[in-house]
Amino acid sequence: MRKLSNTFGLLLTVVVIGVLLSWAVSNHRPAVAADAGWVISSFHSDVDVGADSTLTVVEDIKVDFGHQQKHGIFRTIPLRYHFSDSEDRYYNLSVLSVTNGEEPVTYDAYVDSDNQVIKVGDPGTLVSGAQRYVITYSVFGAVNSFSDHDEVFWNVDGALWPVGKQSVSSTVHLPAGSFQKADCFQGAPGSTERCQFTQSGDTAQYSATRALGGGEEMSVVAAMAPGAVSVPAPLLEPRSRHFPQDAFDINPLTVVLALLVLIGGVGLVVLNWLAHGRDREYLTQYYLTKDPRERAAPVFAHEPVAVEFEPPQGMRPAELGLILDESADPKDVTATIVDLAVRGYMTISEMPERSDWKFTWKGADPAALMPYEQTLLGAMFAVWLAVQGAGFDELQLAKSICNYGMVPGELTHRAALGLRVPIARGLYCVVDNDPINKFTPLTSMFLHGGWSHILGNALFFWVFGNNNEDSMGSTRFLAFYLICGFAAAAAHVLMQPGSPVPTVGASGAISGVLGAYLVLYPRVRVNMLFIFIIIIRVIPVPAW
Repeated sequence: MRKLSNTFGLLLTVVVIGVLLSWAVSNHRPAVAADAGWVISSFHSDVDVGADSTLTVVEDIKVDFGHQQKHGIFRTIPLRYHFSDSEDRYYNLSVLSVTNGEEPVTYDAYVDSDNQVIKVGDPGTLVSGAQRYVITYSVFGAVNSFSDHDEVFWNVDGALWPVGKQSVSSTVHLPAGSFQKADCFQGAPGSTERCQFTQSGDTAQYSATRALGGGEEMSVVAAMAPGAVSVPAPLLEPRSRHFPQDAFDINPLTVVLALLVLIGGVGLVVLNWLAHGRDREYLTQYYLTKDPRERAAPVFAHEPVAVEFEPPQGMRPAELGLILDESADPKDVTATIVDLAVRGYMTISEMPERSDWKFTWKGADPAALMPYEQTLLGAMFAVWLAVQGAGFDELQLAKSICNYGMVPGELTHRAALGLRVPIARGLYCVVDNDPINKFTPLTSMFLHGGWSHILGNALFFWVFGNNNEDSMGSTRFLAFYLICGFAAAAAHVLMQPGSPVPTVGASGAISGVLGAYLVLYPRVRVNMLFIFIIIIRVIPVPAW
């Protein structure tokens, strides 16, 4: 059994990933009512900018758990953001209180993977239906300073909710007389889709223009006059590294080291090839001298290779093909047919008018042939020549089909006598009561409608029949083969008892051989040739 190559596995993986990504993109915007079974009815954030640039945030979150029993919600707020190739920016966040709008609510605040997690709700109490949670916290280090303005850029609700939000809004309060301009964005992280905002004095009101699904968020921007608040330098620390993309910094030292490792690795490969990977060659002409001494082939000097126009040591093309790829395949059969023609056992003639080839047996004694060559020659000529004539022309083939093919209507006497059935150009089969008709279930098994028909059956018989014969024995296998053929003929007669059309072929018997192989060897894997758009590969498949 052979495994699929790494190349094919990689291509298959790329195709599967491409399909999954296409599905993900086409379904990027989730529904407002997510599969979690509950929804955020409204999310309002009130942001107050202090003189020291500290943000005091009050989030009024209204949820509807429906009939589900929940302890509460998780509010997850990112604390770390990418700042540069070497540094990350972080915020200092302190949770001040959590209430239901009237009285305190149990909560637990902790940091997990650079996110502030606020676990709201009593672990011992379950709630359902409409609930309200008011979370108050302060954030330091979130205000940005530019040459012409200071800026608050705040992610109001976050994209880490597993459910949708039917309504999202925010109010930002700036120091007196500091407002310059505002902006608002909604959708997936990085989206440039605008949401709406209004401004009154030093207060800006923001609201999403539609419901936001799980994974979507609303971000607000408020610009202030420079110096309106005291903006400290950003809080920075070395960037959090992730393997493998952050394993090394890119600088002159690492580039030089990488080049040295590359050159050293290539050098080792070359040295190993020079020592062990070069072809070996005989010191003399081995086929003449039988001298087994050899050496590694020179790298830059090559001795001329004597061309041989015949297989070495009298080997036949099919034998060499089997040695080269360790399998007997149609190429070996084709090479054997050509070789038999070269050696005078047959002639191969082109038939341009039919885009086909004509094989003519020259009558040579096949006793000198190897067993597999005799088998192939017999499959090509013995049965066919016995009943269909040596000409292989359309008229002779049609006559043999009329005389020896099985006609259900003749066996059941349901077809009208004298009925003419067209079988070839200008030739008709006539329904009659010839006594030979009773033997046609047998003779039809040894007739075929063309080369593709007989070679196809022969291929399956060759692949599966020999193993069945080994298990059953020759006599029992022959009896089994004929019984399967008769059973298939009987089934055809039962399904179409009045058909006047001749039936030929051993497909019924071959089907029985395949069924026996399935029963006798259910776990054997058979190499099948599958041809895809570009990749042609032999794939082992189970016999079942």
